[in-house]
Amino acid sequence: MTDMIETLDRGCKRKQPKKLWKGKYKDISYEIDNWSKGYKGDNLNCNGLMNNMWTYYITINLERIKDKDKQSKLWLDLIDSSMSDDRQFYSTRKIDMIWFHGGCTYYNKESGLERDRRIIKIGCDYGHHKDTPPGLDRTLRDIKHTIQSFYDWVGTYLRRCMGCGKYFEPGTCIENENGWEYKCGGKEDYCN
Repeated sequence: MTDMIETLDRGCKRKQPKKLWKGKYKDISYEIDNWSKGYKGDNLNCNGLMNNMWTYYITINLERIKDKDKQSKLWLDLIDSSMSDDRQFYSTRKIDMIWFHGGCTYYNKESGLERDRRIIKIGCDYGHHKDTPPGLDRTLRDIKHTIQSFYDWVGTYLRRCMGCGKYFEPGTCIENENGWEYKCGGKEDYCN
């Protein structure tokens, strides 16, 4: 299900309206942004945006990836850049194992430290040469393709028990009407 939210992009010096849709597909959260009115900003976050710019992102909890080598491939190191003092830069070209429209162009560490829970947000835009505004339906199809390519690459993406918070293999639990899987509350108490 996709919910649409009207919001303002506060990353730019001039606040601009954008449409924002959020949802989940195959247990991966996604976000779609659309700036229907073009603008040019003075800071780096706004350069290059144009009329009807579309972007999408997926959020991945690296602790849910069973293969530790694949976890480390998605936890990128900062790269030195003199482009901006207030932004962090990562080599998004290293994210070539997951399909994105035009390749991965956005990477951010949403939470976590090197030794803590690590969550990343990665995505792309439709601002490439000869791109046309895709609209919501095409962007949703592309997100599904991106998420499927993530599953094809990663293999097992662990589920999280809503009761105790521990991670476990998909298909080894109770699934409720919302698609959430529980280890707790069944015939056996797996949380102990």
